[in-house]
Amino acid sequence: MSNKLFEEYFVKWEDIFDYWNSCAIYRFPKVKAPFLVEHIYVPYENKRRCIYGYDWILKSQYKDRIKYVTTKPEEFMYFGTVLNKGTLRTVEMLASSKDNEERAAIWIYTFIYEILPVHLRGKNRIIANAISREAYLFLQNRFSMWHHAMKKLTPDIYFSYGLFENAEFKSFEPIIDLAMVNAGITLNDYVPVLYNSRKDGSQPIDVYSIRRGDRDD
Repeated sequence: MSNKLFEEYFVKWEDIFDYWNSCAIYRFPKVKAPFLVEHIYVPYENKRRCIYGYDWILKSQYKDRIKYVTTKPEEFMYFGTVLNKGTLRTVEMLASSKDNEERAAIWIYTFIYEILPVHLRGKNRIIANAISREAYLFLQNRFSMWHHAMKKLTPDIYFSYGLFENAEFKSFEPIIDLAMVNAGITLNDYVPVLYNSRKDGSQPIDVYSIRRGDRDD
């Protein structure tokens, strides 16, 4: 990327979030709301370990999934289908977020991460890179970030990849619009949950907070 092109399409995080926030008020107020997680108690009697972890569940599969996890926890632990670690890290970050700005950065970064590697070219790629970089810089001092080996960070991308390959973006706003739509549909289609086999609902001592300021190590 030439310095001239970088300077031409550089955008500050403050401007990105201001646009996200103003649009969310009227279009997708749900993405501004606190990220609510369903807490699911899992009856699992084992003195050596417990079940504790996040999940995204499609609303159409919610009842069957919860029934399976709570009635067959041992089978779920060893043979149950789970999402990849990157997607589960995202739901944990959203659940640990303190405000709308942190959630905006998470939604924006994860969306661009999914579409950037092979579906954006030329100026589109430069603009997306500039947005992604600002979101990442905002998040990195607040959270333990996704590992580079995590290839998928969102449950779904609701757009044909042909859209990104054929569209021509002239500014950062259309990419933010698409990220917001994708976040809104995700929240409409999925239920975020936290499984916990501890009867008091507490977090196991060997589970560390992903928020940097909350960690002792």
